[in-house]
Amino acid sequence: MQACAGFSKARSGANRAELQRILSKAGINIQAPPSYRADIQRLSKYSRETIRSLASLANISVGGTVSIKIHRQSTSALLTTAETSSILVIGEPGAGKSGALHDLAVALQAAGRDVFVLAADRIQSSSIAALKGELQLEHDLLDVFDNWHGSGQAFFITDALDAARSDHAGKMLRELIGRALQSGGRWKVVASVRKFDLRYNRDLRALFSGEAPEGYRDPGFVQISHFLIPTLNDTELAEVGAQSQPMQHLIEKVRSGRNTDLQALIRVPFNLRLLAWISTGKSSTK
Repeated sequence: MQACAGFSKARSGANRAELQRILSKAGINIQAPPSYRADIQRLSKYSRETIRSLASLANISVGGTVSIKIHRQSTSALLTTAETSSILVIGEPGAGKSGALHDLAVALQAAGRDVFVLAADRIQSSSIAALKGELQLEHDLLDVFDNWHGSGQAFFITDALDAARSDHAGKMLRELIGRALQSGGRWKVVASVRKFDLRYNRDLRALFSGEAPEGYRDPGFVQISHFLIPTLNDTELAEVGAQSQPMQHLIEKVRSGRNTDLQALIRVPFNLRLLAWISTGKSSTK
C-alpha cells in the first residue's frame, strides 16, 4: 500500500519484477509461478548432487577409514564476504578452493539460503541454450533465477572456471555469470578460478571489479573482487594431527626437520592428501 501510494503521488508505476522486489524487500515471501516450480526443484536436486561430488575435496581421507575435517577460519570469512558481494575465490594450486566452495554451499543451505551449484568440469554444454537441455529445464536458467523468489540473498556458486571442458564452455559460463551479475536480482555469484587464468582473462576481471576483504587479498589483483584462500596455519595443522595419529607423526617429523620447502608444502591441503596416501597406500580422493 505504501509503494502504491508512492506511485500515485509520483504518477508512476512498476512492472511485475519491480513489484516482486518491493514485496521481497519487505520480507513477504513470494511463491514461484507454478510453471517454474519443477525447474527450481531440478536445480535444487542438481546442486545437492554437485555438492556431494565436491565433498571429497573438503576432507582428507586417511587409510580409507578416517576422514579428517579442518574447520578453517577462512571459510567463515568467505561466508561473511559472500553475503555482501559477488566474488572470485582464488588460491595456490591445491590450497582448497573447491573444498571452500563445498563448505560455503553447505553452510548457506544450513542457514536456509537458496543455492545453485555448478562444477565447470561437469558441464558438457557450450551455450546457454544447450545448458537448458543438459539441466533438463523447461525455461532458461536465468529466467528460473528471476522467478526463484525468496526473502534473502540467493547464491550462484561455480567451481573451477578454469576446468571448463572447452573454450566455448568457458565463454558460456562467463556469459552466464555476467548476465546473473547484471540482472540486479537477489543472486550473488561466487566462482573459483586459478590465479593464472584470472590474470590473463580480461573479461573475467571486468566482471568482478571491486575490492577484496582485509586479510584475504592477493596484491596481484588490485580492484578485483576476490577472496584468497590461504594455506593452512599452525592451528589448522594441529587440527589435522588431533584427528589422526599417523598424520600427526608425519606433520611433526616434517616440521622438526630442516627441509623448509617440505614444511611449506604440508600447509597445502592437496599435499596433505598425498601424504595420507603415501603413509597408508590408500586414498579415496581424486
